[in-house]
Amino acid sequence: MQNQETVLELQNISKSFGPVKALKDVTLSVRRGEIHTLLGENGAGKSTLIKVLSGEHAPDSGSVYVDGQKFERFHPQESRDAGISIVHQELSIFKNLTVYENIFPYPKKGAIRVPKKELIERAQAEIDRFQLDISPT
Repeated sequence: MQNQETVLELQNISKSFGPVKALKDVTLSVRRGEIHTLLGENGAGKSTLIKVLSGEHAPDSGSVYVDGQKFERFHPQESRDAGISIVHQELSIFKNLTVYENIFPYPKKGAIRVPKKELIERAQAEIDRFQLDISPT
């Protein structure tokens, strides 16, 4: 990996389902603290890429690195153990959680925890940015 700040790197990921090429040479780097959104038309490969990251599909070719370590085994538990969490495009992810908890869900044990006050402030900043009339709590 070229940058020590890079926590996730995909290099030339390709995935086909029979004759359908869902992904062709996808390359992506994610640095610590970055948030990315995948946008595209139906059939663009968004879900397939997420399923590769979440361990549901193994790529036909290419490499995935998490914290500089090559991801060798594609299985949902392996992805979770590597710290990969996926937020799907549902409008209400966790109905039993607050708005700020849905924006910043706590990861599994062993992860660095951000103080609740900071999470609420960060959520409020995003709410303000989109001019929404909703409380983070």
